[in-house]
Amino acid sequence: MSEPYRKVLLVLIEHAPSPRVLDAACALCGRLGAGLEVVRLGVRLPEDLLAATVKEVARSGLSCSAVAKPDWEAADLVEWANGRACVATVMLPALEHEALSEAGHGEAEQWRRLSCPLVVVGRESIDEQM
Repeated sequence: MSEPYRKVLLVLIEHAPSPRVLDAACALCGRLGAGLEVVRLGVRLPEDLLAATVKEVARSGLSCSAVAKPDWEAADLVEWANGRACVATVMLPALEHEALSEAGHGEAEQWRRLSCPLVVVGRESIDEQM
């Protein structure tokens, strides 16, 4: 099986993704005919959790790879994603989005510069949130 050209980038900063986030990422990849690229920003998420995430997704039969960017912040990722024609969308777990917003570094504002859609995925389904 060949590697899909289109990519969904799942950005992780501090937390391993919840099953809800992984399910949403895999479902979106399936609908788009895309592969999943898990991108770790910084060094707060341990390497073993990054590898475990890739293995979990690969078990579903989806093309998945990991990229560690220890020196990058949101602005660096946005610039990199904007320069890659294969990136269909960027996914950000709600926990990571909240952490960026609370940090007050203005990083959350960088996501507005993305050329592709940004999808923020919560931990619970919509029914559980109400």
